[in-house]
Amino acid sequence: YDGKFRNKKMALNFQRMLAQLDPRYTKNNMKALAEVSLPVHLVWGMNDTFQPWATAGKTLEATFKDVTVTKINNCGHYLQLDAFEAYISAILDR
Repeated sequence: YDGKFRNKKMALNFQRMLAQLDPRYTKNNMKALAEVSLPVHLVWGMNDTFQPWATAGKTLEATFKDVTVTKINNCGHYLQLDAFEAYISAILDR
């Protein structure tokens, strides 16, 4: 958690970040996301209960024009914590 709870301000910032797990913010921007012309690399935790692959992931995969997907098994939304090595490998190997 890298010291995110050292003081009240940092804890509040972390809470705001957690609130972004609500997929409505992504859904509100789907038109703009479809216009992204750069390559996109989705790295997805396949046990993500907040934004499951079957719904959110597949939707994003179909939305982006130039997309590569790396699925990481046995981890949830917080890939960096649940599967650090696999996450880093996915990013660096790309």
